[in-house]
Amino acid sequence: MRDDFLALVAENAALLDQFRDQGADLSRPVDFTFNCDMPDEDMVEVCIEALKARFEHDPLPHGAEQADFAICTDDEESYWSLCFSLVMVPDAAAISQVERAIRQESQKFGGDEVSWEFADPSTKQMDRLQ
Repeated sequence: MRDDFLALVAENAALLDQFRDQGADLSRPVDFTFNCDMPDEDMVEVCIEALKARFEHDPLPHGAEQADFAICTDDEESYWSLCFSLVMVPDAAAISQVERAIRQESQKFGGDEVSWEFADPSTKQMDRLQ
């Protein structure tokens, strides 16, 4: 399990390096959104409750704030996704901590891969990562 986490941190560090190389300012807190596709709305709701309980005992990374859960879907409700938003400084270990927690809980309820994105205030664009 530890090796998996270290690999995830390395992957996220490489992604952050790409953003830094493209001019993103990674020294300030930004709005992050973590997404995980789920089989249906009920499973998203159950997973959100499990994550809330987990984050009470396994706190969010130091400095993270304004955490909020949402159920995301399209107009036709052809997919369901757990969306978790928080504000934090882009840091590979912190991103990996949140990503791993969401992955571990969501897999219990049929969740798929976890992706994350953040708003780069210097470009006003969202950058999506896997």
